[in-house]
This record gives sequence, structure tokens and C-alpha cells, in this order.
Amino acid sequence: MKVKDILDKNTFTVYPDTSLREVIKLFYEYNLTSIIIVNEHNEVIGMFTYSDLFRLLFPDYNEIRNHGEYLFDPQSIELRNKIYLDRPVKHMMTRFPEIIDSEIPAIEAAAIMKSYRIKHLPVTENGKLIGMLSIKNLFDNLILENLDNVSAIN
Repeated sequence: MKVKDILDKNTFTVYPDTSLREVIKLFYEYNLTSIIIVNEHNEVIGMFTYSDLFRLLFPDYNEIRNHGEYLFDPQSIELRNKIYLDRPVKHMMTRFPEIIDSEIPAIEAAAIMKSYRIKHLPVTENGKLIGMLSIKNLFDNLILENLDNVSAIN
């Protein structure tokens, strides 16, 4: 089975100058966990995920230790978030994300995802984006379709 057989062609893309506010709206409106940033030629130049959003908007433990106001003044986190909302996503995206060709075997894509600890891979054909491969695609197609071959343990 090749990646092109199981990818999701309903992929959401934005341009690099799209504001983070607009990206977040897309996340919520369409229940997305990732979005691909493309140039005018539909070439992948970046990626932004829900995990990226979480890391960006919420302080980590060291930051909370150094900025006690986060614990006692919730508005300080709101202010922190407002600073990012109107910035272009190009300043926060993952640049040069892993990309795979539609012709590679799905099991090879799974190995790439595991090696890099990523949940989404943009899929290209001739350098142009044609879809996205997610862990869910892999499970649905590589594992769940083979459950019929596994006998139940009683």
C-alpha cells in the first residue's frame, strides 16, 4: 500500500502571512489539528499544529517559575496570547517540515513519523502538495484493516 492510497486529500492550507487568529479559527471551525503553510505555487514551506499552538500560548514550568504573575493573574496569560494573535503564522510555523512523496510505501511513512515523533506528514507529488497523511490514516489502513486476521482472545 502506498501513501497515495490512504492520504487525506481534504487538507487545509494557508499562506505564510495569514494571522495566527485566522489559523486558530480554522482549527476550531473545522476541528483541525494541523494546517500546512504553502507558497503561491502550492509548495509546502511550513506547518503549524495544535501542539505548536499549545506550546506557544501556554507557559512552560520554568517560565511559570520565573514569572509568578501567571499563577496569580490570569489576565497576564491573556495578554501574552493577544501578542501572538495578529502575527503572521510564518513567524511561528515549523519551517521545512518532513514531507513525503505520494509513491512511498505507507509502512515507510509510518517509520518516518515514528522516528521524528510527528503525527502529520504533508504529501507531495512533483513537489506540489496533494494531501496529508496522519497517524489516524495509518491506523485505519495499516492496522485496523488487519484486525479481522487476528483471532479474539477469550
